[in-house]
Amino acid sequence: MNSASHPAPPVGKWGPPDNVLLARGNMLAQSNHMAGKTRIPKTAKLLVRSSRIHGLGLFSGENIQWGERLIAFEGQRIGKKEAKRRERFYNSIGYICLLEVSDGHYIDGTVGGNESRFINNSQKPNVGAIREGEGIVFYALNDIANGEELTFDYGFDPGLQDEP
Repeated sequence: MNSASHPAPPVGKWGPPDNVLLARGNMLAQSNHMAGKTRIPKTAKLLVRSSRIHGLGLFSGENIQWGERLIAFEGQRIGKKEAKRRERFYNSIGYICLLEVSDGHYIDGTVGGNESRFINNSQKPNVGAIREGEGIVFYALNDIANGEELTFDYGFDPGLQDEP
């Protein structure tokens, strides 16, 4: 696999804006809120296993190309008040799996979530996220080799603890 990094697609808070085309070979996937759904012929093979970063991690089970759609973030949809309550608890145990989908609306990947909850934090991520309709989808920020751990910058430093 070519280890050269590709330039990242244009990024907002969650990744590329609407109507960005992501290529997988000669197949195109279009992220378009106006269309309502993303048409994607295939997603990458992903595996959960022990991580050097934290507990379990999500790893590529094949070579993944830059811009490829990886996995949707799934879980229980909750409001801001419940998200703040759960965040306090999750911080106390050193594990958090909450993402804000829109203003005041969150997804808790620990309840009814899928393998995406095992994507660990990194300040040098190889995975980005984009809003798709009412959800969030992870995609490759660069080429990812078979067996490489998927990481996302959740915007926090796990080495820093909140003051009481």
